[in-house]
Amino acid sequence: MKSWSRWVMGSVLAGTIGMGTAGAPEAGAATLSAGIREHFTASGKNDYASDSASKLKLLLTGLGFPSITLQMRVAAPSTEPEALYPPKFGTKKLELETMISRIFHGNAVPVLKPMLFLRPEAGAPVALPSIPAKAGQALFSSYAQVLDPYASTLGLRSVEEFVLGQGMGEFYNARFAARWKGLIDRLRSRASGVTRISLDLDSESGIRNLESFQNADRTGFEKTFSGVRQVRFSLPIAEWIDSDSLALRSADFQALVMNRVERLSRLFPGRGLVFSNVFLPACPGFRPVGAEPDCATKAPDWQKQATLVRAFFAAWDAVPAAVSGLVREIELVAGSTQDEPLPEEADPRFLVYNPEVRDILKERLALESHGSSRISSPPRSSFRRFEPGDQKKHACIYFDESDESDRIGAIHARLIDNLVGAFPAWAKERRRMSAYQKGDLGDCDAVFYLASNYGMKVPEEFLREASAFVQKNPLAWINYKFETFYDYYMRAKFRHGFDPILFNIPRILQADAPPSPSSPDPGFFRFFHYKGEIFEKEARFDRATGVYAASPEINEIRIDDATKVRVLSMAEHSKTRQRIPYAVTQAMKDGGRMFYFADLPFSFAHYEDRSLIFSDVIYDILGEPAPDRPLLALARLEDINPSIPTEYLAKAIDYLADRSIPFSLALIPYYSNLFSNPMGRATDPIWLPADQFPEFAGFVRYAAARGASFVMHGLAHQAGDLISGFNGGTGSDYEFWTWPGDRPHPQDSPSWLMKRMELAEGVFDRMRLKVAAWESPHYAASALDYVLFGRLFEWTYHRGLYFKSEIEDSHRLAALRAPWECKTESCREERRLRAGEVKVKADYETFGGQIVPYPIFEDSYGQAVIPETIGMVDYVLYRPDTWRPVSTVADLLRRAKKLRVVRGAMASFFWHPLLLDPKGAYYGEIPGSYDSLGGIRILSALVEGLKALGYQFASIEDCRYFPRKSCR
Repeated sequence: MKSWSRWVMGSVLAGTIGMGTAGAPEAGAATLSAGIREHFTASGKNDYASDSASKLKLLLTGLGFPSITLQMRVAAPSTEPEALYPPKFGTKKLELETMISRIFHGNAVPVLKPMLFLRPEAGAPVALPSIPAKAGQALFSSYAQVLDPYASTLGLRSVEEFVLGQGMGEFYNARFAARWKGLIDRLRSRASGVTRISLDLDSESGIRNLESFQNADRTGFEKTFSGVRQVRFSLPIAEWIDSDSLALRSADFQALVMNRVERLSRLFPGRGLVFSNVFLPACPGFRPVGAEPDCATKAPDWQKQATLVRAFFAAWDAVPAAVSGLVREIELVAGSTQDEPLPEEADPRFLVYNPEVRDILKERLALESHGSSRISSPPRSSFRRFEPGDQKKHACIYFDESDESDRIGAIHARLIDNLVGAFPAWAKERRRMSAYQKGDLGDCDAVFYLASNYGMKVPEEFLREASAFVQKNPLAWINYKFETFYDYYMRAKFRHGFDPILFNIPRILQADAPPSPSSPDPGFFRFFHYKGEIFEKEARFDRATGVYAASPEINEIRIDDATKVRVLSMAEHSKTRQRIPYAVTQAMKDGGRMFYFADLPFSFAHYEDRSLIFSDVIYDILGEPAPDRPLLALARLEDINPSIPTEYLAKAIDYLADRSIPFSLALIPYYSNLFSNPMGRATDPIWLPADQFPEFAGFVRYAAARGASFVMHGLAHQAGDLISGFNGGTGSDYEFWTWPGDRPHPQDSPSWLMKRMELAEGVFDRMRLKVAAWESPHYAASALDYVLFGRLFEWTYHRGLYFKSEIEDSHRLAALRAPWECKTESCREERRLRAGEVKVKADYETFGGQIVPYPIFEDSYGQAVIPETIGMVDYVLYRPDTWRPVSTVADLLRRAKKLRVVRGAMASFFWHPLLLDPKGAYYGEIPGSYDSLGGIRILSALVEGLKALGYQFASIEDCRYFPRKSCR
């Protein structure tokens, strides 16, 4: 982009910009976005969470707008104010967050743009184009303060952009440089790198002020605005639209655009440009106020508006490509949050009230979305590629699914989705390969294909477009059918001049023989070498059932040119010790890269599985740098409840706190003893909140004083009036899942879950504890439950079960108030209603598990996940279908050693304080095991062993690694 900006400046000054310049972007390349204006007529109505605003959002996303700008109000008491103030009627923070979530879940991205209005208490006044800087520093201070409620939403990962400076053009000078720098830096820190900060230039005087500032002090100018990632500009409406006739003056319009682009490219080289606040009104005789029409008469002429809209697009398409190609987006002001009007009352300033204009917009957006389908340049849809840090890139995850019973691809696609969720710069989407249509790769920046079904045909359109896509982008092919792509590609390369693919898959290798009780290892490629460590496939033969749990298949990779195909990992045979390539990559001449994995990396995953290799290679697939942080370890004390003797809890806590080891407590808020009485009391069955056990409550206060973080570990860690798992007691059973049987709890629903959440919240409130994360009992829950956990808690601290599932009516999916944010009954009632709107369709016949090695900011359910990666010390031999291995300190340290090769991985373990109790259940099953543990020495051996491996212990509340609202 920078080289283009320099070329444009020189050419505009010389008057020589022309069409068809080599390498120039196509005319009209800017993406359309929609602006929604905040409109109030009375207190409590017409906010961004209102029914009319929701309908407008649905209309705009239905038309195909990929981005929606919320134009929020900042009030000025006069045209020459001494200070600014929040409007008397305004959208509350919760309501604004609701609209942001609705936009995001409607497959669009939200932009926040606070705007200055003159006394906006009633009606929908026109925005002030500029206010004088006479009041100086005091007015700027009030401006920064009024932005605070809006800036508080920047922690939402879905907010794409925050627009700064509308109406403040007179303040764009060296006198206010330090104030601008401080405000921009503060907003960037609150956004945590997720939301880009943009600057609004809506007046000629503002641009002139910036030009004077830059000419006088270029270094100071760059320092002041270094944090700005995008610049928005508007044009004075009277200079390009005739007020009386609504005719567009094409030559004037094009000259204005070229002038703005040239000057802004000089001021902000390489930054994105947006043509902003564009009004195409339906009211002849409007009064121009800056870029906006004041339609006081409200006498619309809808036909003239439609003619104006067509003329606008024609004039834009005629702007020289070298100029229009630098404008990434055109923000059309489409509607407002006012009540849905009658036709005769529709506001003529906006576009959505004119059905003919809606048709024009839909057609235009559809053209943007589909574009050209030439193999040399796959089309891009409404998802736009920006410079690094400016806009999320798009990872497309394709998978096989032949029918409803074919679940493997859908589940494994979710596991890749989860890993992509570790990278905030990336959005992700799962797509069935059977539904592939021409042009679908156009909105992808990286493509994964999980070829899990050997018998399914790969669409020829995908083969054709993937052949072109991989020339400039990463393509990761996993498991079967690569030879189909290879054959098509090698034919296509002669037509299109592509580099040849220099590896192929000649055959599939199976186990040497069937497994049997006498030969539980049938011989297959089981071990995987990667960066000096050896990972392995699970392989278990259950002698009682005859079931062999393993995935012995692997695709043989034949490499034709070892100088150009890099082997990432080698597979080793369990008997012959033969080694063959497992994962390979090849670079393409135009910057693309091909990756191939020789099996499904996530099948039968465990702590030392080759899935961790994939979890590291995904950095290379996405082109993401390794996190700039030390090796980190996390410690969690598990199943903390009143039945555990506090002396054992205190020993573990004192050991960790005395050595400055951050730790968390997985606290179970209620104690349930409906079926047995391990506490040894001759009482009726117990169902009591934990704060009603005085000794235990005192211990919790002690733990808090010693620096504990607290994890909400279910409500009672048992399933109410049924046994699900072991004995029906707290800490033993499942809560949101039934086992055996592997199904959701019979009462599973939003209302049932929210009732349990509120009971748990009450305990944390009374004990004055802050919830740092949520952990599902035994990690198991339904798909619906996981979705709700992701809306209620900023972080979850568990390993989820991933089902073939879909969120229905996702446009209704709004953020729910977190436990510490919802104290009143009215808040909780509103939260219950919103939770009740969540609908999830899931197939519970099978599921996938995953050990994510690093924090996931958004998994496929919407959860942010703190990893648990090395398990717990456990000498009990569990039933095979529980998949809980016997684990010693040496096992955990071996896992942690292997994790070091995975970029960003954390060695995260949990610890049961009852391991300190020689009479506990853990030791009754294995005589003498307590002697081998040696009390506290086992915890010490684990902690010191992790330190010796180079790990540093971190808190789950450390904002550097686990950002949250309280961090800002």
